[in-house]
Amino acid sequence: MRRLAVLFALVIALVPGIAAAQNAPEIDTLFVELWPEYDRAAMLVIYRIQLSEQTTLPTTIAVRIPAAVGEPNAVAEVAAAGGLVNTAYERQVEGEWATLLIQTTTGIVQVEYYDPALTKDGAVRTYSDVLEFDYPIGRLLVRVQQPPTASNMQITPTGTPAVEGDGLTYFYSEFGAVPAGETIEISVAYEKDDDALTVGSLAPAPAPEEPAPSANGKQALAWGLGILGAVIIGYAGFRLWQDNRAANERVTPRGRRGSAGATGVGKTVFCHNCGTKSKPSDRYCRECGTELRMG
Repeated sequence: MRRLAVLFALVIALVPGIAAAQNAPEIDTLFVELWPEYDRAAMLVIYRIQLSEQTTLPTTIAVRIPAAVGEPNAVAEVAAAGGLVNTAYERQVEGEWATLLIQTTTGIVQVEYYDPALTKDGAVRTYSDVLEFDYPIGRLLVRVQQPPTASNMQITPTGTPAVEGDGLTYFYSEFGAVPAGETIEISVAYEKDDDALTVGSLAPAPAPEEPAPSANGKQALAWGLGILGAVIIGYAGFRLWQDNRAANERVTPRGRRGSAGATGVGKTVFCHNCGTKSKPSDRYCRECGTELRMG
């Protein structure tokens, strides 16, 4: 039997070491999923880790997995707005173990990797796992997926079977609270005389149908199109008026526009000194030379 110790060490970021030791966090819920021969000829292992509400965030979670699995398939956390997003991690290998130092700001982390320890002997498949934890866990849940063409499924500890929405059978085991340092052995065995992968039997999810518009919806659409058309026509008229105005402005050059200095041009003026009539363009009297008064 292969011993797989999954050790969780939680290190509080930005908190002194003494304070972190005094406020050692707990794992509120650990959900372990085992999916044999899902999309590879291996065991897909999924950890969903939810830290307790008392955990100071952000923090770093150290998850130890077998070094033989290489890089994990996915390391993510649940974003504040919902949904899984990739999160940064560092992988450190020491002997047969690899430690994943995972940063989390929300306290809910998911790790996925493929374990090649699923053995095949003819039609018989077997897998064993021993879980060991450095920190107390409030609730441990294990769910094992049965391949569609598998039979004689045996889970230890015994799991409760249930068919879910994807049409597959899952076996549930609940262990409740697990003290720090306690080990739990899980084994899976089944018979399967083909190499078919589970993912090939799953039908793609149908695309949601768009509802047909109701009578009110059609009326609202017609009103909307009418208003949009009026706006477009009004805007086109406004632009045409602007273009015509700009064209008229360009007809009169700036230097030829009337100004205050041209006041009195064209007005008949008589010399106040000798009374001689002047021409509109005169500034001085043609008879006596006196400067004319234009006002």
